[in-house]
Amino acid sequence: MLYPPLVNTNSSVNQKPNIVLVVPQNIPNIYDDILKGLDDCNIQKVPDIRLEIEKNLSSANALIGCPRAIFDDDIVSLANGNLKWVHNPGAGVEHLLVDSLINSNIVFTNGKIIQGPECADHALGLLLSLTRNIAPISRNIESSLLSRPIELLGKKALVIGLGGIGMAVAERLSAFGVKVSGIEDDYVPMLSFLNEVRLIEELDSFIGKFDIVVMAAPHTFKTNKIIDKDLIGKFKRGSYFINVSRGATVDIDALVFGIKEGILTGVGIDVTDPEPLDENHELRSFHQVMVTNHIAGLSEFNRQRSANLIRKNIIRFSRGENLLNIVNKKSGY
Repeated sequence: MLYPPLVNTNSSVNQKPNIVLVVPQNIPNIYDDILKGLDDCNIQKVPDIRLEIEKNLSSANALIGCPRAIFDDDIVSLANGNLKWVHNPGAGVEHLLVDSLINSNIVFTNGKIIQGPECADHALGLLLSLTRNIAPISRNIESSLLSRPIELLGKKALVIGLGGIGMAVAERLSAFGVKVSGIEDDYVPMLSFLNEVRLIEELDSFIGKFDIVVMAAPHTFKTNKIIDKDLIGKFKRGSYFINVSRGATVDIDALVFGIKEGILTGVGIDVTDPEPLDENHELRSFHQVMVTNHIAGLSEFNRQRSANLIRKNIIRFSRGENLLNIVNKKSGY
């Protein structure tokens, strides 16, 4: 996707784009390395404080890293129509899709794809903790109360959402000898570790075949609470459910229903809606449930990958070139 270059070709003076880079106060040096040698633009580092961000927006052509809790229509309007690019370092974008951004020519990018490895590792960690009874045994649950551990070889899994996370999950499951199918909103590459891919509208009729279901889709109007009580009722009896994408794709009470009815043998979730999940929520009372607190996207490399993407896009933006990881603002991912 190309946008008009910021260089005024009718003028003898080239205009450097103005970029506001929001830096978390708790990690003030996170972007120091990537800023070296970026001489084709003017970069203003500001802390993640609303007032500080607002003070620097009047001539901003790009806004990078504005926290979800701060980004709104007013933030966009303060740029006085100069804003050409907004970047969210994380993968989730639903809270940033305000009307003034959606209905504009502003290019919106995010951290999709690059969070695939760590999120996929986490998904497998949750699954193995359940299939091997590691989670309940670590809580001192009497082994006689537990079903026999199972192996993954020969099992069938459905991965909902075949983006950066979903593809990495499918690849890892395949390495364990699992026959992997996928659900996506469009055609995806035909890869050896994918047995079959169906479109999202086929989910209801397709989901009952699988021993394992992994949610790896973004939160959009199509996926909002897509895992509800009705769909859980169509799962294969005794199946496992894992969610490492967005909490709002799943109705938490539907998971309680699935456990109580014996439809779900194990549930492993890193994200919830609401988040964090109340410590006294009924879902936490089951020994076959494992809840982690939105940590799947963390690793020793995730910040480095995010910073590298930002640097590459700053260079591209300064040259008027296509940006990486463009979000379809209408679709929501």
